[in-house]
Amino acid sequence: TVDFVERITDPDSPTRLPWHRAEKKVPFVDIDSGQLTEPDEPNAVKIEKFVFDALPLCRSSIILETDRTEEFAPIKNLTGVDSAESSREIQIERHARWLESAGVKVPRRDDDGRRVDAIIEISPLTACEADDLKGVDLPDSIEVGCEFQL
Repeated sequence: TVDFVERITDPDSPTRLPWHRAEKKVPFVDIDSGQLTEPDEPNAVKIEKFVFDALPLCRSSIILETDRTEEFAPIKNLTGVDSAESSREIQIERHARWLESAGVKVPRRDDDGRRVDAIIEISPLTACEADDLKGVDLPDSIEVGCEFQL
């Protein structure tokens, strides 16, 4: 409920979520040389809260296991895994699978035959899962390198 979320996020509430400390390696510019430095050891502290800490505070809860590629494409890092780039790729691939399940030919890259060779975006106002595309007017195929929005 909204009341529950307000209670666990209120800084003055005794049931607020705790902070967790995580030491991270963060690149920085060396003041003396002006050079970008990639540290070998953690040099910064990140503090964060986890939604999982709220579970013991709930009157009831439910855990739902899903396929990560269908339901989870977080953005937590600047580059690499869980970055904006990887999230976009996961979502493009998901939308390509949805279109392919509806009979649309989706271009794949020649190098591995798996990566989608187009930018595909399906609005959640159009579909939240593959079956939602039934009855939607779809093309027979997507052009290589195009930006396709539905």
